[in-house]
Amino acid sequence: MTVKLWSCLRSFTSLNHLNISDSSLSFPPLPPELPSVLKLSAEKVTSQSYEGVLSSLPGLRVIDITTDDAERDIPRITAGLCRRHTGEQQLTHIKLTTPSSLPLEKKRVSSETMKGLGLLIKYKFKNLHRLDLYRVRGTCEEDLVYLIECCRLVKSMRHVVLESCRTTEGGLLEFHLKDLQTSPGDLSVLVYDIDGETVKDVESFKYLGSTKNSDASCTNDIKIRIAIAKKRMVDLHVLWNDRNISTGLKIKLVKTLVWSALLNG
Repeated sequence: MTVKLWSCLRSFTSLNHLNISDSSLSFPPLPPELPSVLKLSAEKVTSQSYEGVLSSLPGLRVIDITTDDAERDIPRITAGLCRRHTGEQQLTHIKLTTPSSLPLEKKRVSSETMKGLGLLIKYKFKNLHRLDLYRVRGTCEEDLVYLIECCRLVKSMRHVVLESCRTTEGGLLEFHLKDLQTSPGDLSVLVYDIDGETVKDVESFKYLGSTKNSDASCTNDIKIRIAIAKKRMVDLHVLWNDRNISTGLKIKLVKTLVWSALLNG
């Protein structure tokens, strides 16, 4: 059934965004190519399907994949990207995410997997602009430093975002980032953790003049507001480094998008 459905999609020449979110679907090793697809969003995809799906999308510009087992899936994702039959890879944005609800062992990747991703970026994607890793936990900070250095060698690369990827205060990565700030180049690296994984529960705090405790019904609402504000800050990070936008306008954007999320959700 999936093979027939995939073949039918070829007739939709204006199909630019493909969203797959059904674990019951299985794909053949070499499905027909869908040259019109520019963006792939995927979650709950069976691990063995990644290679075939990615290799069949030669025009892909953006991938946004949520995996429920990083060490199992990311090597297959990189293998699928390597198999794409295009003279010059046009991929501009890679986003890999593990859900916050996953156990820690499902978020971890080996040094070999992290370095494989770095080598893929370094040698295969000369037009890549951005890499986002959300809760993909490396074995050590040396792996993250290696990944960043591979990204630095891609001239088009502008942004690397690492959230909850096993960073420690005062560690090797922090030292490397300080050195990166004084180095020539346009690469911007944003690294942050919130209590390792998620927003931390607290016993009580004051918010808008009132005291909230861990039993209050608004606790989850506060977490959601902070999460929304955090996401918007990441989105604004690109604009913040744009010299063509005035500082006054940047401040207004923060007040409008970030502060309003904290106050009103």
